[in-house]
Amino acid sequence: MSIYSLPTLEYRFQRLDVKCLDLPDDLVRFLHDNDVGQAAFTDNVRAWGLPEPLPVWQSSATRFQLLAGYPYLPALRSLGIQTVQCQILPLDTAAFSLYALQIRHSLSTLPSSPVLQAHLLQQAQKTLAEDEALRLLAAMGHKPQRYKLQELLALLQLDPTVLLAMHQGTLSAKAGKHLALLTPDDQRSLVEVINTYRPGGSKQQKMVEMTVELALRHNKPVRDIVQDWVGGPTDQHNRPQQLQHLLQILQEQVAPRNTEAEKDFHKLVQELQPPEQVSLEHSPSFEDDSVTVRLHFSTSEQLRAQWQTIQTLAR
Repeated sequence: MSIYSLPTLEYRFQRLDVKCLDLPDDLVRFLHDNDVGQAAFTDNVRAWGLPEPLPVWQSSATRFQLLAGYPYLPALRSLGIQTVQCQILPLDTAAFSLYALQIRHSLSTLPSSPVLQAHLLQQAQKTLAEDEALRLLAAMGHKPQRYKLQELLALLQLDPTVLLAMHQGTLSAKAGKHLALLTPDDQRSLVEVINTYRPGGSKQQKMVEMTVELALRHNKPVRDIVQDWVGGPTDQHNRPQQLQHLLQILQEQVAPRNTEAEKDFHKLVQELQPPEQVSLEHSPSFEDDSVTVRLHFSTSEQLRAQWQTIQTLAR
């Protein structure tokens, strides 16, 4: 059953004193107290207000817990706004309905981070059966399978700095899960590099995989591996070149033989000076010493004219 086919919820709309609103717990407070984008978010609220009432659950006679749109609360407090329109769910609302409403609001307003998704599922597991937790997982856009549920929950075991980086989008969950192989100190060191150079996509994945491999292979702290790349002043405009250099250094340390083979191949090409019609290609990733020679002919007649010579050379 989809979360959108639930029985109609009981709720009411009412203006509440901002002082009566709470974030759910320490993790959510940590993520939003340290959110570097909060200032810009607050400016947006100042300019445009709230797009819709805040969903809250009445946790006691006088307290209300925010269910979604968490950045709005520090923004409202910062702006000195005293009351806000809320969608209030009563104390006896079924647990599954509360979690489903959180997901629905997150999907329609602010995109939820993998950390918040994992946190919601962790809380849901305390009161819901597994099949209900998997329904929530599907509503988040994931495959409703146990391994995916466990994969998301495992993220919560990472160091808080890693969680914050994933929440803010600086570190992808795909790359972040590799950090579980490192100690908390090493996790923090690697996040410092990522926050400094902001690699994305495949570059981030390669950086994480190579750094983790080097740390485990040599039983070496990550800080020792990247010590020349953190802590000092960085030129923001020169960051892409610095990042490329760092990836090159890591690659040379991970696969020194392949790196040396690549250098030797480039020397060979410079030495032979092949004409435009001839191209030389090394084996993929320089995994062996084989070289492929490609010949380009403008017409099939030119190929026929040289075919006998080519056959002789290939023997």
